[in-house]
Amino acid sequence: MQLDFPFVLDTKIDNSFASEDCLYINVWRPASACGASERCRPDLPVFVFIHGGGFQWGDSTLFVHDLSNFVSLSNVIAVGFNYRVSIFGFLTAGTKEFPGNWGLWDQHLALQWVQKNIGAFGGNPADVTLGGQSAGAISVALHSISPQGNGLFKRIFLQSGSTMSMIVGEPYKGSGKFMAVAGGAGCYDGTRSLDEQLKESIACLKKADAREIYDRLAKERVQDQIFPPVNGDDYLPIDPLLANAADKISAKEVFLGTVANEGSVFAYNVAKLTDQVGAAFSLDGDYRLIVTLTVSTLFNLPVSAARVIVKHYFGDYSIHHTREEVLSLFSDIIGDGGFYCPVVFFADKASAEGIKTYRYLYAHKSSFNVWPEWVGVFHGEDLFFATGALPFLKEEKKHWPQLWHTLKYELNMTHYTSEEEDFMKELVVTISNYVKTGKPTVPVSGADWPLYSKEKQQYIYLQPHNYTAGTEMRNNFCDLWRPFLLKR
Repeated sequence: MQLDFPFVLDTKIDNSFASEDCLYINVWRPASACGASERCRPDLPVFVFIHGGGFQWGDSTLFVHDLSNFVSLSNVIAVGFNYRVSIFGFLTAGTKEFPGNWGLWDQHLALQWVQKNIGAFGGNPADVTLGGQSAGAISVALHSISPQGNGLFKRIFLQSGSTMSMIVGEPYKGSGKFMAVAGGAGCYDGTRSLDEQLKESIACLKKADAREIYDRLAKERVQDQIFPPVNGDDYLPIDPLLANAADKISAKEVFLGTVANEGSVFAYNVAKLTDQVGAAFSLDGDYRLIVTLTVSTLFNLPVSAARVIVKHYFGDYSIHHTREEVLSLFSDIIGDGGFYCPVVFFADKASAEGIKTYRYLYAHKSSFNVWPEWVGVFHGEDLFFATGALPFLKEEKKHWPQLWHTLKYELNMTHYTSEEEDFMKELVVTISNYVKTGKPTVPVSGADWPLYSKEKQQYIYLQPHNYTAGTEMRNNFCDLWRPFLLKR
């Protein structure tokens, strides 16, 4: 069960059909995995994928999370699953009795299920690659530093997220949310302390009607609707933003990367959601000040720190910008702070620990990308290709009924090129080779992927017919974010 999703080109996706009964696992296997035998030989590599959605939305049945074509092209076993999100997945009182992170524990349970049962499908439980995109990638990274994650996977694959991406959840934490939710459900007495009535409140909330809780939540401000993972419990005993949090990553290999314009969709929607910010992007007023205050709020930073960051990107007041330039620079700030630099720092950490680390930069703007030109290659655009999902774009049965009803016209008008279909197949081969061997291969040429290190920050550009090596060029921006993403 989750709130309606408001972030798709001003289109709200109706999630009223969603249910509390959501903890299901999908397993895809090649037709040849077991042959005619009733018992499978557990020898195929396994790719477990965790969906994204900001820990507030998402579903493993969304067509870009359907790994059936990935499996048919790669001969591996694939697994996807749901986990509780939003208030049911991450509400916390900040206490031992109600610590939160229920969604992460759901994921942990699914990983344990894979270890116990994947052999029956022909998968090797000792050869599991754990991957994810956005909040899914953050989840994977959190599992890799959690004491609970040991032995549940062999290697990891991160698309647009790492432990340091948790900075975007900082403004939304606090036990005050528990009191507000409990109070709205008639489960909290404001005249008594939380400690006095915690057990009563928890028992009361368990009996409350889920739909009524969500209906009340939908009327709150956007920032009061967000419930992120927290640290301090048995799953995440250490703050993932501490400099030493990722000093022991449980993975034999790490393959990770970002898209070219990670922050653009978020910048677009922040401008749309907030009238004041929207006015700033129309250049009505001091746009630097508005951007500074917005960055301070989004990343829970002192205004003085946000001011330094904004000046670094925007330059002095003598420099004037067009609306598109303001949006693009704001996009860079969000993308660097929330995704790009967290991935760079996680790659630095992993390689420093002696873990074989490989990095990519996804730079293909799809032919069916309908966002404004300045948005570029948006967060999540790689999913259409990396998961093998292109053929499902216009396949109605692969879509949520509500999503198909809302976007049917747009989806039917969507066309991808034969070049893009080849590109998708090449990326699936690259990723599946990593799943099989722990080493991705450069598409087409089959050349070895360059190893990443802090001293030699190499990656491969991913574009159709253009798989070239690059070297990190944004260190001056990431150095600016370092004190906030790697706290001492």
